[in-house]
Amino acid sequence: MTSLCKQYWQLFLTQALLLGIGIAFVMLPAFAIIPRHFIANRSAALGICVSGSSLGGVIWPIILRNVLYKVGFGWGVRISAFIMLPLLAAACLTIRLPHDQANLPKPKPDLTIVKNFTLIILAMGLFFIFLGLFSPFFYMTTYTVALGLDASMAFYMVSIINATSSFGRILPGFFADRVGPFNVLICAAGISGVICACWTKATSLAGIIVLSAAYGFSSGVSLSNDCSRSSLTLF
Repeated sequence: MTSLCKQYWQLFLTQALLLGIGIAFVMLPAFAIIPRHFIANRSAALGICVSGSSLGGVIWPIILRNVLYKVGFGWGVRISAFIMLPLLAAACLTIRLPHDQANLPKPKPDLTIVKNFTLIILAMGLFFIFLGLFSPFFYMTTYTVALGLDASMAFYMVSIINATSSFGRILPGFFADRVGPFNVLICAAGISGVICACWTKATSLAGIIVLSAAYGFSSGVSLSNDCSRSSLTLF
């Protein structure tokens, strides 16, 4: 539908609303299933699961850069959809509950959890973390171009961030299983904030690459341990 958009409200409807709902339907079941299969190494398992999005973040900017220039926006988006369709189908077909939980009765939704003060504070904290967590993902390329640096290299900053983010999502998960995902999440969020505060001091291409790599790793730690924290809250 995005490939057919001609006006801003259409793009807002497809990218902001429908895409958000679709991502929630695809991602959340996967995050909810993993903790049911793993107990002892739950954070590590979720880190590996979340690292898949970083791998996609490395590959997709390169794919889109090539197809958009060669076939235009419309068919570039359609080609991306054709690539994603079999991948999402495979993911949906492979998500399964553990055999000993497959036939358990489904519990009724317990809405009283929204009154839990600890959960409210946690949600507020995560809101402020994620309010700015993805800013470098969106604006690092624009920032590099605004400085008059190599525009071709600027496009790959997103791939650099995602490449180091994949390591940040996997490796600290093994550590989080021992010291707790909350502790690792707090440290990672603090470090990510410090790195962001140094953003405007990076004015050379080398400096921006180092900044992107460092932020990618620290933000990856925050993302993977947020999933681990969520699983502990739910289970």
